[in-house]
Amino acid sequence: MAVARRTVFISYSHFDSGYRDELRSYLESLQLRGEIELWDDRSIGAGEDWYSEIADKLERAKVALLVLTRHFLGS
Repeated sequence: MAVARRTVFISYSHFDSGYRDELRSYLESLQLRGEIELWDDRSIGAGEDWYSEIADKLERAKVALLVLTRHFLGS
């Protein structure tokens, strides 16, 4: 029986992209097995409507992970 892919939306401050990368490294095995789809703003292509992309992914996400740092809270 196939497992439905669940979108996991990752929100972070760009200043703390290292923390985002570390978080993704813990979850990548689930993505490789097709159980989840990790998504963050690096998936937005040049020239795309970034606001619509973020709103769409956030609406469809089953989980939102916030990388809370002082930079995140200040942005």
